[in-house]
Amino acid sequence: MNAGRLDTLVTPQSSTPTWSAGEATDSWVDGTAFWASVDEATGREQIRAGQIDSRQAVVVTARYSDTKALTPTDRLALPDGRILDIESIREIRRREGREFLCLLNSDGGA
Repeated sequence: MNAGRLDTLVTPQSSTPTWSAGEATDSWVDGTAFWASVDEATGREQIRAGQIDSRQAVVVTARYSDTKALTPTDRLALPDGRILDIESIREIRRREGREFLCLLNSDGGA
């Protein structure tokens, strides 16, 4: 993997249930940041589960060792404050890297 392309410091976030006034709500906890390549796809609408999803698609590529614990239930925070919801993960070669297909979180990361 070309380390020169890994130019964005990405922070993984995991959902953790917290209790407030007797109700469970999800809060997001930051993990260890890692360097990645972030490439925005064209702004086209995608058909997902019979509905049109116009959120921006983003592909994040990183080293395998930095991301091996991440799953689609996690999300990624970019340095500019944007939040990416992980839709799918693909392994690159034999544990050299991982590619995350993400969608830009449309509700501001709440």
